[in-house]
Amino acid sequence: MSEMAEIETYRFDVPPEWYALDLTDSVPPRQVAQDIMDELGSVDDDNAPLFRDDVTGLVERLRLENDGLTSAAVLVRTEGGLRVGALLVHAVRDLEDGDTPESYEQFARQALASGQPGQQSLAVQSWQLESSAGPAVGVVHVLSAREPGEADAWVEERAIYAVFVEGTRQLVQFTFTTADFGTFEDMPSETWSIASTLTVELKEFA
Repeated sequence: MSEMAEIETYRFDVPPEWYALDLTDSVPPRQVAQDIMDELGSVDDDNAPLFRDDVTGLVERLRLENDGLTSAAVLVRTEGGLRVGALLVHAVRDLEDGDTPESYEQFARQALASGQPGQQSLAVQSWQLESSAGPAVGVVHVLSAREPGEADAWVEERAIYAVFVEGTRQLVQFTFTTADFGTFEDMPSETWSIASTLTVELKEFA
């Protein structure tokens, strides 16, 4: 079987209320949050300290989980007080022989429905899509989660898209997460409008 190209770079379009998070070690996590606040001009917002802590915590967690290929952004809401409305994590993933949109969809539905410790799956929906970069799978997952030892739980909604990039054995995966159900009027439509703008540049094997 002949070798295929790899993804060298990829891009997608986001609305202006999305801000990239620096997951390298070049900037302290708290400074990442402060830079967003400075750009927003919201340093005097009453919610600013909590927002700073939330973004700092996200950057710290994602840096610990980061495999060197993962990038992220936050949707910032300002109406009613400064806060993180949603998180987007995106990355390139390699495919194994036999991986297809159909097998990805089946695996994702089963894995999400079974849940993880501290989580209860409330709903899972999936469908297949087409984009200019290649065929895609979309999954929307609603779950209830609680921290160990805590009585109170919260509900999150996730929209996950796996775009199988044509000409490669790789996909680009987008995971949008929100616990603020006022952030989107139609989460699947609004998030797919971002993921569907994916464009890639390929690197050919020598």
